[in-house]
Amino acid sequence: MENLHRTTFRFLITLTIICFCCGSGFASPDQAKVSELIQGLRSSNRFERDMVVNELIKIGSPALPQLIASLNDSDHQVQEFAAGILGNIEDKTAVPSLLKALQENPSRRYAVVWALGKIKDERAIPYIIEEFRHEEASVRKTAMRAIIIIGTPAIPYLLDKIDDPDVKMRSMVITLFGEMGVESAEERVIKALDDKDPTVVEAACRSLGHIGSTRSVNPLTLKVREASWRIRINAINSLGLIGDHTPVPLLEKTINDSRFIVREWSARALENITGNRYLYLNEKNEMVHPYNMYR
Repeated sequence: MENLHRTTFRFLITLTIICFCCGSGFASPDQAKVSELIQGLRSSNRFERDMVVNELIKIGSPALPQLIASLNDSDHQVQEFAAGILGNIEDKTAVPSLLKALQENPSRRYAVVWALGKIKDERAIPYIIEEFRHEEASVRKTAMRAIIIIGTPAIPYLLDKIDDPDVKMRSMVITLFGEMGVESAEERVIKALDDKDPTVVEAACRSLGHIGSTRSVNPLTLKVREASWRIRINAINSLGLIGDHTPVPLLEKTINDSRFIVREWSARALENITGNRYLYLNEKNEMVHPYNMYR
């Protein structure tokens, strides 16, 4: 999966690290103390704010009413951290409120989506998947991450969307089958190799590298002959990952492709399949061995 934007997800990383440090016991709080702590989420001092987050996660479910109310706070930072804390507490009673917040289009939407994934309540799965259509990449990527966290219960919902009219939806669903290692989706992903949109075809090629068997070799071999170099390198990459020897003669031809990136991935795939090192002509017109990114 693509690297998530560092600035967008800094708060998620912070919350996750803090969650591991919290321990499992929750204290019985004074609600006035909870209110005071929530006010501390407004702090511009990261150390102070992290301490507040730590304390609220320790308190756990008793802090839910005020955290849920904070999802509508006028301060977007408070909204964001309240959602993240709810996710780390993992109390399913917060799910209806988080879904309601999602419908109200919060400014830090990705935080609500992430929280729903962290809680792992099946009720939220269709709503998270719908976020694949969102115009903001940060929201879409967080939704993918949330579905990966939820895991197997999301698979039937994803299968229902593999033929969706929305290109983003099809592409992200197919990508997730690869990220999640859903081998049972192989035939559906092979079918997606014939999609009219090249981004969907690229996603299908990539996914088959993770979930494909020898059944995927011939369909991927056909994609190596595509005009689009992006499709070619994704198909070549996946053939290298599958490791079947059938496409070796073809890859020994594409190692001389007009694009150096195709030549590089051909050499890499051939090494992975055969165990032998292959030279290719790089962008500087030098014959070199590729760095093996499979390892």
